[in-house]
Amino acid sequence: MKFFVLLVYICLALKCGKPINVKIYHTSTTPFSSADHEIAFPVCANCSSEKNFRTNTDYYCHFEDDSAIEENFGEWKNTYPDCLPDHFIATRKIKAYCCFWSPKLGCSALIGRKFYDKKIYSCKTCRRFCSGTKQTYIDDTDGSDRVSGSYGSSVLLAFLLLSIC
Repeated sequence: MKFFVLLVYICLALKCGKPINVKIYHTSTTPFSSADHEIAFPVCANCSSEKNFRTNTDYYCHFEDDSAIEENFGEWKNTYPDCLPDHFIATRKIKAYCCFWSPKLGCSALIGRKFYDKKIYSCKTCRRFCSGTKQTYIDDTDGSDRVSGSYGSSVLLAFLLLSIC
């Protein structure tokens, strides 16, 4: 037992154990080289391989980047034409990510430094927004944000059943 404790102390002192980052093995991106500091952010990701069932042009951003994208009402120059539809303009740097979809460009993403450093495949994140499987507030056709009537009646029925028992 003393020998085992001695080995543990030696390993801790020499830092001989290197932790394994399991996240790296589950992503489709390659580990970054030492030249990553030369990359200008945000990075444009072409996700046109992702299925885009949407017929409109829209976007979804990480909560840190909600205010980074605005509608382009004037003659502003699109600084990311391969990635950002002409309907929108980036007003500041993207910290995490913003996903865009349009009939012309398909699915694309602007990737900020925080998201890039996590080594997560960006198109996989945007897949749910571009394909339409993730409902956003923009998908509300009548402009109301109310709960549907069938849902409300089932909640009322469940409450009545619980109060009887």
